[in-house]
Amino acid sequence: MRYKLKLSGASPGTNQIILPDEIANHLGPNIAVWQRGRQVPAVSFNMFHTSTSFDEVTLPDDILTRVVDATEDAELLIGNSNGDFYKSNNEGESWTQTYSGSDEIRCATVLNHNGIILAGTYNGTILRSTNNGDSFSVQATPVSGHRIYSLGNFGGGKVFAGTYYANGAKILYSDDYGLNWSTVYTSTQDGFWDIKKTDDTKLVASSQEDTGGGIYYSSNSGTSWTRVFSAPSSYIYVFEMANMGNGIVLAGGGNYTTNTTFIARSTDYGASWTSSLVGSGAAFWSVYNAGNGIAYAGQIPGVLYRTVDWGQNWTSVGQVDTTSSAGYEVATFHRKKLFLRSGDPNKLYKSSGTNAIQGLQFISDGAPFEIEIGTGTSIPFEPKEANSAEVLDWRPAAGTYWYFPRSPFYAMKVKVNSTWKQVADMKVKIAGEWKEVTGVWHKQAGSWNKVGE
Repeated sequence: MRYKLKLSGASPGTNQIILPDEIANHLGPNIAVWQRGRQVPAVSFNMFHTSTSFDEVTLPDDILTRVVDATEDAELLIGNSNGDFYKSNNEGESWTQTYSGSDEIRCATVLNHNGIILAGTYNGTILRSTNNGDSFSVQATPVSGHRIYSLGNFGGGKVFAGTYYANGAKILYSDDYGLNWSTVYTSTQDGFWDIKKTDDTKLVASSQEDTGGGIYYSSNSGTSWTRVFSAPSSYIYVFEMANMGNGIVLAGGGNYTTNTTFIARSTDYGASWTSSLVGSGAAFWSVYNAGNGIAYAGQIPGVLYRTVDWGQNWTSVGQVDTTSSAGYEVATFHRKKLFLRSGDPNKLYKSSGTNAIQGLQFISDGAPFEIEIGTGTSIPFEPKEANSAEVLDWRPAAGTYWYFPRSPFYAMKVKVNSTWKQVADMKVKIAGEWKEVTGVWHKQAGSWNKVGE
C-alpha cells in the first residue's frame, strides 16, 4: 500500500515530517518516497525518550528466538532455533505459525520487493518466502558444511550472505533475489556476523576470529574485499553494524571472557575505523540505526546504550531485565515501538508508552509538495539543512487528495555569515537595479511551473 501525502511548509531540498499513527502503523521500518512517479532519496527515523520503559512480549513457545524483524506488510516476524517461523499482526499479542522446520534459523532479511524474505540456517540452507513470511520453502544450500550467519540486502535483487566455517568463512552473492548463489570471497576468519550496504557501491562485513575479529570493506559492489579493521587480540567478535548515513557506520564487539566491549566508528563508508571502549560488559551484540544520528546498542549482559550524535558519545538507557545474562539484540522498530531480543533467558521486549515517534526525511524535487510513501528500499542521501513540514492530508495513492497553494518563500532559509535566516521577502538585482520577487518558477520535465501553485 502506498499513501499519498499533501504537505504544508515543505521546500525544495531536504524536508522532515512526523508520520501520523494511521500511516506509521501500516508501514514497515523501511520507507521509500516517490514524487511525480519517480523515487527520491529518503530516510526514515524512529525515536523514543530515554525514560521509556519496556514490556515483555509473550512468545509463542519456549524455543530460543533467533530472528525478529518487521515484514513488508507491517507485521512482526520471528524465527527460532527449532526452525519455525511465526507472525503477529498485533505487536506480539498473539502469533500464527507460518513455517515448521527442523534446522535452526540463524538470520533473515526482508528484501522489500514482492513480499520476498530470505532466511539462513545453521546447516547452511537458504529459506525463501514470496508472501511476506506466510510460508517458506528451502531454496538452496550454497556451500556444503557452511552455516549461514548473516544476510545483507544490497537492493535491486542483489543479496549477500556471510557463512560460518572455522578458518574459512565465505561471503556469498545472489543477483536474483536469492534464487541462485556464488562465492565472491573466502577468508581465514571463522564467521561473518553481519553485512551492510553503506553506499551505492560500498559494503562492510563484520567477522569473528579467536585471534581477533575484524571488518572487511568492498568499494566495488562486493566484487573484492579488503580487511580494513582488526580488533585487538582480546576482542574475538565484531557483531552487528549500523549504517547511519552520511558515510558514518557503527559496529559493536567485544570478548565474553575478558569482559571488554567496544564500538567502532567509520566516517568514510567503512573504508577506515576507530574504536573506543564503552561500558564494562562482555560485548556489544548489536547496533541499530534509529535515524537522525540516533542509534541504540545492546550490550552483554543486558544493558541498552544510546547515542544522539552519530556514535561519538554513548549513554546507558538502563537494564531492561536484570535476569538477562546474554544481553540484547536491538532487533527492529515496528509500529512506533523498539523491539529487543534477549537470548538468556529467551525473551522479547517492546518499548511502552506513547512517546515514540516515526518520522521521515526526504529530498523534494520542487513544488507542488505531494509525495507518495510506502514500504520499500529507500534511496540514501546526505541530509542538508532540513525544513519542517506538516502532513495536512493523506489518502491511499489510488484515492483523492488536495493541495493548498502556499507562499513561494514559506519555510525558506538562506545562510548569512554562517547562520541560517528565515526569508520573509526576496529581491534580485537586474541590470543594477533591485527588483522585488513576487513568484518563483522552476523547470520540470521541460515545462516551467510556479512554485506554490
